[in-house]
Amino acid sequence: MKKLGALALSTLILSSLAISANAAFVANTTDVGSIKYTIPQGYAEHKLDGVISEGEYQEIEFTTNELSFAAYDDASIDASAGNDISLYMSYDADYVYIAATTIAKGYVCEFEPGDCGNIWGSYAVQLSFAAADEVDASMRLETGYAKSSTTGDLLFTNWNDGMAIGYDAAENNDFTVDVGADTITYEVRVPWEAFGEKKLVEGDSFLFSIVWATGTSTGGAADQYIHEQLAYGITGDPGKDVTGHATITLGAALEAPVVEVPETPVEGTDAPAAETPVAPVTADAGIVAAVAVMAAAAGVVLSKKH
Repeated sequence: MKKLGALALSTLILSSLAISANAAFVANTTDVGSIKYTIPQGYAEHKLDGVISEGEYQEIEFTTNELSFAAYDDASIDASAGNDISLYMSYDADYVYIAATTIAKGYVCEFEPGDCGNIWGSYAVQLSFAAADEVDASMRLETGYAKSSTTGDLLFTNWNDGMAIGYDAAENNDFTVDVGADTITYEVRVPWEAFGEKKLVEGDSFLFSIVWATGTSTGGAADQYIHEQLAYGITGDPGKDVTGHATITLGAALEAPVVEVPETPVEGTDAPAAETPVAPVTADAGIVAAVAVMAAAAGVVLSKKH
């Protein structure tokens, strides 16, 4: 997990030229052209169960400088600096897989299925995808995922369907949200065709950004949003912009750990024959033997006298 220090964030606020006196936004200080990650193909079966298991994903190691922040007020941006957030990704022939975690403290999401367009103002994740060479924001796929704090329903919304395929995500099949005591875990899979014209393979790239939303809006509103964002282009300044997304490249498959199996005897082979123990000659046995010899000798002498 990435824990963002308040001191580091304050430095960003003071040094960033992208923030004005009244704007609740802090830009990433790392140039977006340098925000690049390589993700592997997993070796374990992906189970969207709210558990990040070994072999399913690889963690994306980002820095505070690669994040931007947006909120309804400056104090909320400062408060979000202490949040623990993390991101994991992988892929296979049909899907890209994303797992993300954030804090559960203060969790609220007062929405219901079919009426969740404003989940970005509460606890949710927003994802944005585009082809590697895309510059037109209208061609992006932008989706949101959450879990209702009032009904327990899983929530999905498609804010922008750039490929115009009517993309819809099925709960517990294409995504899940697990709300624990301390951590919220989001797991999502998205098919390649939802944001591009072909299935991607090792060596190919695409554009991607994510918003970890931990807003406190209630009653279906979005007036108290709090966002932490990888790179930029979903929330805050300058708005929707896929050229501000990170570049994700598909890498080699993860190597499954080698499990050593102890050797077992080959069926049908004979085990070494056990040696038959020889009983030791004891003192008593020796005396008995001597007496027997003497008796035998005496018998021979007597027979000769006859």
